[in-house]
Amino acid sequence: ARQVVNEKLQALTGVLPTCFAYPHGKFDETSAQLARTAGFSLACSTNEELAWLRGDQYLLPRVSVGDLSAGRFDWWLRSRWLH
Repeated sequence: ARQVVNEKLQALTGVLPTCFAYPHGKFDETSAQLARTAGFSLACSTNEELAWLRGDQYLLPRVSVGDLSAGRFDWWLRSRWLH
């Protein structure tokens, strides 16, 4: 089944996917294991947190930034994550 999905994705995009994002951010340990078993190199959750070197590569956090100017993004990054 994965081979068929890969072939379809590669035909649509021209590349073989190596990363995965859990649909609607819904995931659990079983989801992470399935992503690992399916051969993805990493998977993104919707946990709003910074990624850490020793974190689980199949439960990577993701942060929604929105449409910010460079200056506003710099302010947001420093005030939210780098204080």
